[in-house]
Amino acid sequence: MNGTVDTLSFPAGAVPWIAQRTGGQVLGIERMSVRREAWRALVDDGSGTPKSYFLRIDRELAAGRPYPRDLERETALIEYLSTRTGIPTQRILGWNAEHAVAIQSFEPGRADLHNAPHDEQHDVMMHFMDIMAEMHRIDIGRLDAAVFCASHAAKDAWSSLRALVDFLLLTDGVDPGDLSTLEE
Repeated sequence: MNGTVDTLSFPAGAVPWIAQRTGGQVLGIERMSVRREAWRALVDDGSGTPKSYFLRIDRELAAGRPYPRDLERETALIEYLSTRTGIPTQRILGWNAEHAVAIQSFEPGRADLHNAPHDEQHDVMMHFMDIMAEMHRIDIGRLDAAVFCASHAAKDAWSSLRALVDFLLLTDGVDPGDLSTLEE
């Protein structure tokens, strides 16, 4: 990092907020080469060792064009997972609605798992499957964040499916309210 901020690309107005949320001076911000827009901030917090933070920005949301799976929703989900489950995630240090920027802890890891020894690949994949199983145990109906409300389309699809099941049960002579009559 060269100690500057690319103000043509990263919202300069978010830099003081990053300093405030991380408790230090922003030494530099650089664009990362990843699938979705992300940046790395290097912050001097006075500890003697600058710290890296992972920044995400949602240009659509910042332009006033929210969509169902935007970064605000993703940030809320990560916050929920990191504070209310045992699922390993990065920490969320803050969300800035004005600039649609999330500050996350910068977690170590590798992007070239395919180059790792087979035993390491196997261990990582087994751990990943354990994490996915834990995620499938989450009852999304209990998430208290408003951004996780089921969409109208999902509710309509569920209602339609329920109506179809009720119809099929009725045509088979089964009262949908009394499913104890079904044989296994």
